[in-house]
Amino acid sequence: MQLKCALAVFKLATDQKFDIFIMIVILLNMFTMAIEYYQAPSDLENVLHYVNVVFVAIFTAECLVKLVGLRHYYFKNPWNVFDFAVVVMSIVGQWIFVVHRSSLFVQYRPTSLILQYLLL
Repeated sequence: MQLKCALAVFKLATDQKFDIFIMIVILLNMFTMAIEYYQAPSDLENVLHYVNVVFVAIFTAECLVKLVGLRHYYFKNPWNVFDFAVVVMSIVGQWIFVVHRSSLFVQYRPTSLILQYLLL
């Protein structure tokens, strides 16, 4: 049973249709990033934020499928390493956005925390 699941995840991770789906999602993500502009209405910013959360979830799922399907071979491909770095940075970006919106941001500004870390 476990071997069948691993094989199914491997087949999904290496399937050309899966790659095409991810490329379409990347293009849609680029389109939504192009919609954003300086001093956009808050409604548009809120919608784009939630759309970005969906994209981050899809890219995280893609990363996890490939990590599980390809195991340590995932990191042999430079594009996968780049993809992994982008997913991690996107998750960190989402976390910073949440911290920014919370009251913690007033007490602990991320830039001052980074500066304090660098000065230590």
